[in-house]
Amino acid sequence: MIRTLPILVPLTPGETPVSFAARLAWANGLSFASEFCTDQGFALQALADGDEHALTVLARLGGVARAELQRSVVVKVSAAQYRLAGQLIEKRWITRRRLRFCPKCIADDISENLGGGAAQRCAWHVPSIRTCPRHRCELYEDDSYSHSRGPHDFAGRIRDLGM
Repeated sequence: MIRTLPILVPLTPGETPVSFAARLAWANGLSFASEFCTDQGFALQALADGDEHALTVLARLGGVARAELQRSVVVKVSAAQYRLAGQLIEKRWITRRRLRFCPKCIADDISENLGGGAAQRCAWHVPSIRTCPRHRCELYEDDSYSHSRGPHDFAGRIRDLGM
């Protein structure tokens, strides 16, 4: 039976399951989300692809309902399409490698001490969304690629930027 982790972090509205996993990993003493997921019996990529088993395990570990995680999941539907928060999006209209975020949301996350660091919102994967709906400021983009973390460890990549 899968038990809730000893240290939990709150699921932020709009946060991707991959981001939630990265923050749980950090809060529980692991530097890499991929290492955390492997320890739990699934790959980080499985979360990134919206795998049902991985989402179920993460929900139990994080003490949240799976339905809450699924609201902001980015699911690969086919080679050319994703489903993001229930909306079909063509692959060409989504970015997963480029680091995009609202600096004010990140500052809020850090000041609110979410325990596991900054949370990635699912809308930040859509390049045509250029403004944060909450703060009405321009989203920041960083083209650097973290070879050690891969594209999905958002909280770790933000920490690597020194934020």
